[in-house]
Amino acid sequence: MVSNGQIFLTTAVEDRDEHTLRVICFEAATGKELWNVEAFRQTGKVAMHDKNSHASPTPIIEGDRLYVHFGPHGTARLTTDGDIEWKNNELTYAPVHGNGGSPAIAGDMMIVCCDGKDNRFVAGLNKNTGKEVWRTERELAPSRGFSFCTPTVLEADGRTMAICPGSGGVWAYDPETGKQVWRVAYGEGYSVVPRPVVGHGLVFVCSGFGDQQLFAIDPTGSGDVTETHVKWKTKKGVPK
Repeated sequence: MVSNGQIFLTTAVEDRDEHTLRVICFEAATGKELWNVEAFRQTGKVAMHDKNSHASPTPIIEGDRLYVHFGPHGTARLTTDGDIEWKNNELTYAPVHGNGGSPAIAGDMMIVCCDGKDNRFVAGLNKNTGKEVWRTERELAPSRGFSFCTPTVLEADGRTMAICPGSGGVWAYDPETGKQVWRVAYGEGYSVVPRPVVGHGLVFVCSGFGDQQLFAIDPTGSGDVTETHVKWKTKKGVPK
């Protein structure tokens, strides 16, 4: 993440049988390291894909505040000078292949998708305190529940909603309360990575592995979205 001539990165550095989960700031023009702080320390064995890391999620910059996320190992807010203001390490679940999804900001809330092989839920943290305000369980039960999703926040039909894909379906939640606005189930799709894209009044969502489909969804629906709100879908490149 680049802001005001500075580059902000997260990384994980091996320290014997542990990892120190760090946040680093560089001067963009010169590459000079300005500060380097430990946010969390990850202990014990964690399932990890060879192509992944312990620090894959992208930091978020909002004004002079920096938000970093390390999956179930912790979420934190720092100043852009490197001072840690709060930490939260209560969003625990068992990741498969490590963590991947980044959080998203909606007003005073930070929305985080937590989809492991055991627990699957979406949480809303107060961005000013780090306290958990709500937690909504994923009620679908696909055979493979893990995913690595980043929410997309949008305005539709006079409402703000966080679009959060996961294994088995995609949900729109009210960012303030975590209540479901609408849901589209898509079967056995799992290990979902792509962030939803918004355009032409539609939300475009991929269903991941196992049952690969691309959906174009009218976000003004509610409840379990009917086929009238799924404007089109493709499977293996063939429109339906």
